[in-house]
Amino acid sequence: MYNNFIDDCLSAKAYILDLDKYIEYWHENETNNTLQDFLGLTEYEYEQWGKSSDSIFRDILSCRQNGIDFTQYKLKSS
Repeated sequence: MYNNFIDDCLSAKAYILDLDKYIEYWHENETNNTLQDFLGLTEYEYEQWGKSSDSIFRDILSCRQNGIDFTQYKLKSS
């Protein structure tokens, strides 16, 4: 059973490489969630993912693991 992708990655129930499986599951099943919610992304994270590539999930996960606000992280790295 697929849950929130970010939470599953943080608890080692999933890996970044599983992202496509989660997206496919979301498309093929009624989850009662938006893709943003199903993946566990904030509005800003979801927007940034749309502007870049799947590799952004490494940064998002790193920020979550280290208690860093992703918005601030992106502003500092720009």
